Amino acid sequence: MVTTESLLFGEGRRRGLLLIGGFAALTAVILLAVLTLEYVSPSHPLTRFLADGALPSVLLYVPAPVAAVGAYARCGAPACLSAGVVPGVVFGAIVVIGGLLGIPGTGADAAGLGLSIGLSVGFSIVGLSSAFVGYCTGVTAVLALDAFRESGGQGADG
Repeated sequence: MVTTESLLFGEGRRRGLLLIGGFAALTAVILLAVLTLEYVSPSHPLTRFLADGALPSVLLYVPAPVAAVGAYARCGAPACLSAGVVPGVVFGAIVVIGGLLGIPGTGADAAGLGLSIGLSVGFSIVGLSSAFVGYCTGVTAVLALDAFRESGGQGADG
């Protein structure tokens, strides 16, 4: 039987850290690829695919499935919910560091930085609520699968 402790706190820190680190790395790679390709070749089909499809998906939609997989893997609620803030934190870090280094497209001026901080907070709020839904979905899947296994895989009439 799946314990509530393993679902809430996880079965080890390593899984949770791998979940968060992997998602942060994926987000950073896609964001940096979009910045680089927008500067080098803005009209290339790969640039359009990453900028119009992959980047919005990672920033807004992917935290829910990541949290659901984390719940199923028993990474714990803190790790799963942290997946929601990863896009906002990575976006904010790249914008701030890029602005300090003078990287084009990162908003080095004060107005751009203020807008970027607002976007980071917005991505974090949307991602956190999405991760909460994903975590609840993953926990439900774990509990349903566990109940199915305990019943011997028989249906309601068997």
